[in-house]
Amino acid sequence: MSVDSPLFQYFAQFSPQIPVLLVSVAGMIALRMRRPPGAPWAMLGFGLTGFLSLASPVAQVLAISWMRSEGVSRSAWIFTALGLVTSALHAAALGLLLTALLAPPRNAVGEPGPMR
Repeated sequence: MSVDSPLFQYFAQFSPQIPVLLVSVAGMIALRMRRPPGAPWAMLGFGLTGFLSLASPVAQVLAISWMRSEGVSRSAWIFTALGLVTSALHAAALGLLLTALLAPPRNAVGEPGPMR
């Protein structure tokens, strides 16, 4: 597979996210002993974003190859569906990260404390 392949071109679109995700996941693993209340939500959000960073380019290349075999007029809907699903999953990942930020702090006993 050459560098000019469509898969590498689509991965280049998501490449800035990958180092940020790796640092974020490493930070969440380092904080696991403190058990912050939003940690599970943050890990789910970062995990979903990481999955999308890898799966979306592969899905786009598969859609392009399927479109070439079926014809443009019969398979153009796949890009609309792929865009809608990817956008909805990115919105879900952002919702998980927002939930992690808004999680109430825990008191000394480990129960949720009062909201500020």
